[in-house]
Amino acid sequence: MTNIAEGNSSMGNQSLISTDSNPGADGDPTEDLEDTDFMVRKAKEAATEESSEEVEKPKDIKLGEIKLREDSVLVIKKTNYKGADRVDFRVWLNSASYKGPTKQGFVLTMDKVDNFIEIVENMKKKLAEDE
Repeated sequence: MTNIAEGNSSMGNQSLISTDSNPGADGDPTEDLEDTDFMVRKAKEAATEESSEEVEKPKDIKLGEIKLREDSVLVIKKTNYKGADRVDFRVWLNSASYKGPTKQGFVLTMDKVDNFIEIVENMKKKLAEDE
């Protein structure tokens, strides 16, 4: 490495200019940036590989559907949210302006399903009595 001292007699300042035949050997900042970019890419690749090796999210299971109108259907599905199984009752649209689930609906945790079925069975009996 060659050091060249330049002086400015009127200002009394000196600066040191370094020339090196082996760039980056003594901390060339551009090489450090290249190394950092490389390390970041490798870390992202490793994280992607790890996330793809994780346990796959359980798939939704369609339990049934009821046609409500020409462009809407009540879809009943078993879903999983944050590791907990649930039953989702959701209105889905199939119109010219929107196709997919709506906010209309509700979700039951598995511990509430038996109670819901009991209520529906009692409702059915009461409706049959009224006829």
